[in-house]
Amino acid sequence: MSSFNRRFLILAAGALAGCGFEPALAPGGAGDAIRGKIRIDDPTDRNTFLFIKRFEERNGTSSGDDYVMRVTIRTRDEGGAINQAQETTRFNVIGTATFSVSASGSERVLTKGTVESFTSYSATGTTVSTMTTERDAKERLMIILADQVLARLTATSRTWAR
Repeated sequence: MSSFNRRFLILAAGALAGCGFEPALAPGGAGDAIRGKIRIDDPTDRNTFLFIKRFEERNGTSSGDDYVMRVTIRTRDEGGAINQAQETTRFNVIGTATFSVSASGSERVLTKGTVESFTSYSATGTTVSTMTTERDAKERLMIILADQVLARLTATSRTWAR
């Protein structure tokens, strides 16, 4: 016997609609106010290039100069696992993205924030495989950070976007 009750799902959907719930990424939702309207400063390194690439994949390339986002990305490696011979076999890559959004042509900051996450990679293979897994971990981290920044901007856009 199934414990799933379709009536509960219908009532829950009705309750959400009654309280003003609106999907942020739906047409006309909060995400429309910023979709394709945020230009990010030019990349200065591989990490910011990957960050911008992911951000534009998800939010669209800026078609105008409505908003300008400045982002600073910092990463650091920390040993995550040490074997009996005192060799580090796994590393954590910790990344922080600090961002601020302002209207184009203005220095007044409309919104700002910081997001943080981490990924890991193994250092037990050859030098080439370790370098490859490190590079992949940093690329995954930039995807995570860009998604977090976009989620934060989308969630707050009703308060700062025109």
